[in-house]
Amino acid sequence: MTFTAIRWESLQLALLPGLHLLGFTPQERRILGLLMRSPGSMRSREAVLIAADTDLEKDAIKTARVCISKLRKKLKALGIENAISKYSMLGYTMTAEAAHELTKRAESIKYE
Repeated sequence: MTFTAIRWESLQLALLPGLHLLGFTPQERRILGLLMRSPGSMRSREAVLIAADTDLEKDAIKTARVCISKLRKKLKALGIENAISKYSMLGYTMTAEAAHELTKRAESIKYE
């Protein structure tokens, strides 16, 4: 998958109305967009970093871990537990149930 394809894929769902109102930063929304695009499919650590718009050369493993850790905490606070799983040293995946629940919550937010 190319850099441009990863960026586009992550941005499509990052624009889901309501995600910013649930407390996710733009960087977190792009990562969620990537993971929610194909629930159950493993996304490489590099793809997560590209979606996050993070420098791949600068301590990439730690940066990916920190981004995912923050996302897990926010999802847990929303009552969505065990949403993101790690493939040892390869990447991450989001469960279909978590993606569905998050989408449902983001779409249910009413703008005033």
